[in-house]
Amino acid sequence: MADTVDISWHVELSITQLNIQMKLGNAKAIKAGDGGESPPFEYYGFKWRMAYLCSTSNDGRHEDLEVFLISQNPQGVAADVDLTSKTREMPLVQAENEVAHPFTPICKKCIPIYDLSKSPKEFLLADELVFEVNLKNIKDASSEEQRGKAYDLSAVKLEVIDGRSIMTWLNRGKAFGLGPSTREHDSDLCGCSFARYWATNFQDRRYWLCKRLPVGTLSVERCLNGTDPLERVGEISEEDGQGSKWITVFEEKKPSSKAFDPTDDDAVVVFCKVWEQNCKDLSYLGHVLVQKSTLCQELLNKLSAETARFPDDTRFNAYLETGDGTIEDITSFQTTVDECGVGSGSIIILIRRKRNQPAPALSDIQVKLRQIHGLPQIEPEARKSGGATDSSTKRGGGGTACMEEARNDSGQRKNQGSSNRKAIPRSQSAFAGTHNNMSEPTN
Repeated sequence: MADTVDISWHVELSITQLNIQMKLGNAKAIKAGDGGESPPFEYYGFKWRMAYLCSTSNDGRHEDLEVFLISQNPQGVAADVDLTSKTREMPLVQAENEVAHPFTPICKKCIPIYDLSKSPKEFLLADELVFEVNLKNIKDASSEEQRGKAYDLSAVKLEVIDGRSIMTWLNRGKAFGLGPSTREHDSDLCGCSFARYWATNFQDRRYWLCKRLPVGTLSVERCLNGTDPLERVGEISEEDGQGSKWITVFEEKKPSSKAFDPTDDDAVVVFCKVWEQNCKDLSYLGHVLVQKSTLCQELLNKLSAETARFPDDTRFNAYLETGDGTIEDITSFQTTVDECGVGSGSIIILIRRKRNQPAPALSDIQVKLRQIHGLPQIEPEARKSGGATDSSTKRGGGGTACMEEARNDSGQRKNQGSSNRKAIPRSQSAFAGTHNNMSEPTN
């Protein structure tokens, strides 16, 4: 079995100070790209995380170990800080009234690895690295104190898409998309804030970075809770051409008794709506997380049973929104999610029908949905060909045109997966897989 770093934490609280100790056992196993972080520690209403990250030096000649204490607070914080390497009894940071901007480190030290080891090139196997940080006189930092730090303090506008906002959109008499085509301002973030520590500030929520597409659809890019630990909000923002920076996120919530579904580079977020044909409005049911390799029928069964909670014997049709108020019937697709054109951010509409009722014509459903949305009807020729001339930039999920359909002599539908779909970009976090294995702090 490969060597792994044994990471543990110890925290002591007193009336006057907070003391956090981080131990890294089997230090020889540390390599460039490794990292770990503590659970959050709360002290007088302020939250903190201690973390480490191993990286290659700028000149590429040796490895560095970065140790930092993150202020996981939405406001600026000031405190007296003392960071020490207990292994070598070496002071690393000693500062009075040190200032941290929202969701940034209050102290950070980059140490060449040879300064911490007995060997000039590597740790000895039995080596244990111990770092300790003490905080005193913790308080909110004033605006003047925060301006004294040389960071990007520009505001980044935040747009949050969640179940409530999607329902509000549908209740406006809309059938397509997840919201209006223009961004809606929720709040502001600081450009210098670390995106990971903003996203992980709430235990019952998870945030997905999204790319805005036309007609109110999204491409869900990646989960910010597991992103690169040093990635800043300003680095992932987009300019709107009017002097403002924005990020759009999808907010995923969970009950306190449940855990979030695990996610990786192949995860696909699929949104689901339902329409009862005698109703004037559509309803938002929620979302599911599946793999690109999941079969389309498995996805539809999951939506039916877990999201819509249809009875087992329910007959239904499933329609994939393809942009500009057009849809595609994917009810009988037998390929994988990726091959049938469902990307991360795609929207599927479920419509129930009676057991002895034939499937409705695609054109009829599209006409009715466009009427609900207040869109003009598509000319017959355009409707026959699927409507949108370029759905690759309009459909949710950021996918390309997904399927070429043909009918064989028996009238059965065949489908072929597009070969030019792009993988969803996703940052590789140095902390992936480490947080869940960390020891709980002892008081």
